[in-house]
Amino acid sequence: MGKNYKDKPNIEDEINELLGKLNNFPKEQTVSASTARFRNLVQQLVQFFQPIVRPASNIIARITMSNLAALASVLILTSFFLRRIIPLAIWGVPFGLAFLIAAFGMLVFGTRGDSLVEQNWRGKSIQFRQQSRLKRFFTYMRSRLSK
Repeated sequence: MGKNYKDKPNIEDEINELLGKLNNFPKEQTVSASTARFRNLVQQLVQFFQPIVRPASNIIARITMSNLAALASVLILTSFFLRRIIPLAIWGVPFGLAFLIAAFGMLVFGTRGDSLVEQNWRGKSIQFRQQSRLKRFFTYMRSRLSK
């Protein structure tokens, strides 16, 4: 890099201009009282419902497509048999159909559960999920038969 004495005044002018702008910060915006009360109310609601929502979301996250389809089938069948005995059982058909539609949506738009990202730690491949019982059984049987 050569020394350009022509660029030096331009750089100094830019630095002085930037330093001059430092004193002209925009003033802090004050929040209105109604907005502050609304934010406070929202925070209180979040803190109140958080112990309820987290466990419920953990349970919902474990629901698979086959579980949802089985639940829908059971709901529809039991509502057909119990609708004369229990009047609220007629709601089993619409809920069952909604669950079937949700299971179909999971089938079409959902991601595959078997697609694991391989992670390495100290040169060894690690997995955070256990194999299913059926897969472990087949692995056990294959190892027993190969002996």
